[in-house]
Amino acid sequence: MGRVKTYDEALRRRLIAEAADVLAVEGPAGLTLRRVAAAAGTSTTAVYDLFGDKDQLLTAMYVEGFAQLGSSLRRARRGAPLEALGAMGMAYRRSALARPHLYALMFGREAPDAGAQEVADSSYAPLVEGVQACLDDGSLQGGSAERIASFLWSVSHGRVSLELAGLVEGTLKERTAAYQDALVLSTVPFLA
Repeated sequence: MGRVKTYDEALRRRLIAEAADVLAVEGPAGLTLRRVAAAAGTSTTAVYDLFGDKDQLLTAMYVEGFAQLGSSLRRARRGAPLEALGAMGMAYRRSALARPHLYALMFGREAPDAGAQEVADSSYAPLVEGVQACLDDGSLQGGSAERIASFLWSVSHGRVSLELAGLVEGTLKERTAAYQDALVLSTVPFLA
């Protein structure tokens, strides 16, 4: 009887990262389990054992993308509340620009299941918490934290999506400055 092969969390994470890279280089049509396995230096059996099929790998990529986004927002939340809110906005953009194909996967489809939706929702929580901190310290006013956060996220998401689609002109420095302006201007209606 043959020995049962087990795979660890490190390989699982490496496969997700390699899948994101394959997606970035070759697009959705190029994302095959064989290519992902080869890129990670393992067998397709490992991919099937860890994920089951391509849909489950895509779900894992979706979840990992939102987990990374939430982590980026939490790490950025430092300093005075209004300053931290701006830092989270910049972290959102950096995360999207660093992995545009993963960002497109995250926001280009419905959550594949309730667990994935929970991770996606939790990635948004730091923004709501950051807005609540601004309401608590009096730097923002004029609505609930959820309402204001939804507006601010819409501006950030819209601006980032336009940039990723190539619809924002200028150098990286100019696009960054324009994004920062959008962040600042989006808070104006709520400033105390």
